[in-house]
Amino acid sequence: MKKWIWILVAVCLIAVVGIAAFGAKDGSFQAGDPSAVTLGPAAGDRFTTLYAAHQPGETVMKVGGEEIDWNTYIGTLTSLIAQQESQMAYYGTAMDWSTTYDAEGHTYADLVLDQTENTLKQLIAVEKIAAENGGGLTEADKAEMAANIEQILQHNFGEGATEEELNAYLAERYMSRAFYDRMISQNYLLNNTFNALYGENGEKLSDEEALAYLKENNYVYASHILFLNTDENGEPLSDEAREEKLETAQKILDELKAIRDQEKLVSRFAELKQEYCEDGGKISYPDGYLFQAGQGVMVQPFEEGILSVGEYELAELVESDYGWHIILRLPLDPDAPAFDPYGSGSTARVLAAEAMFNERLDETAAAQELTYAEGFSRPDLLGSLLADK
Repeated sequence: MKKWIWILVAVCLIAVVGIAAFGAKDGSFQAGDPSAVTLGPAAGDRFTTLYAAHQPGETVMKVGGEEIDWNTYIGTLTSLIAQQESQMAYYGTAMDWSTTYDAEGHTYADLVLDQTENTLKQLIAVEKIAAENGGGLTEADKAEMAANIEQILQHNFGEGATEEELNAYLAERYMSRAFYDRMISQNYLLNNTFNALYGENGEKLSDEEALAYLKENNYVYASHILFLNTDENGEPLSDEAREEKLETAQKILDELKAIRDQEKLVSRFAELKQEYCEDGGKISYPDGYLFQAGQGVMVQPFEEGILSVGEYELAELVESDYGWHIILRLPLDPDAPAFDPYGSGSTARVLAAEAMFNERLDETAAAQELTYAEGFSRPDLLGSLLADK
């Protein structure tokens, strides 16, 4: 189930307005039960003066050749403002829009204006790449979106609620229903386009492409047999028990080093791992860990042990804070599950396909030229609008 980090700004925007892309076609990017979503407060009087600066249908910019009207722009902007303020409030901090976040002196007010433009670029980029690669909405997608909206209506406005109530709600947030529908379609388009290009599980990506991605991004693959330096209560082992475990570990390592045939080595290693390994991770990753080196994913001694040897080679006995590791480095495998502490279980092939897809999306978004209409300039968010926040 793919969660598209690339479109996070747009998804956050949707969540603030009320519907967070629930149950895209294959169940991906589910933000929760759509029937339990509570719509947020109206944008508020502090945006009244800003909104009055232009007419609702007035074109204020072009993005990728598409005219963007004031309602679309201001609806995106105010939603992102609310999203940022909500995040800060969650951590018990008031949002200070005059705070700078980089060495060039850009403020968070500048940042949210940039996010608004980037969100609009992303929106159009997703639609373009979907249209070019057969990733458009299906009838099933449209039916699911309609069903989700019906659940939202009933939860927020009661039994028998009409879409006019949702439209009025959106209008209070300076957003048209047409734009809202476009936003909630994003994850469907992303999933459909990804599947068209790479297959639902990346199966259209060749082994060569997947392996090239893993090598370029410093992935390593290894299996280990861990001997813990603590007892069943988590207490440090006695000197005698430590010595006994260390002796057993060295004996097993010596046995494995004597095996010259690669296939026999892997087979015997698996048998001994099943018998002796005290790493709870062997249940989720029975064949070993595939991870990106240099990212602090694994403890340093373990990673250094892997990097000290080549494929089908055994490292010298490694000691870490957990205990002693017998490490067998394995060749990269596109279909091995990449290590994820959150348990997503994505294979290396899927990771490679998603990285390529995100790069394609980035390039498409960057290619969308943005030009302001005559008479339009970025709002002054550090003026009276946010002075009292």
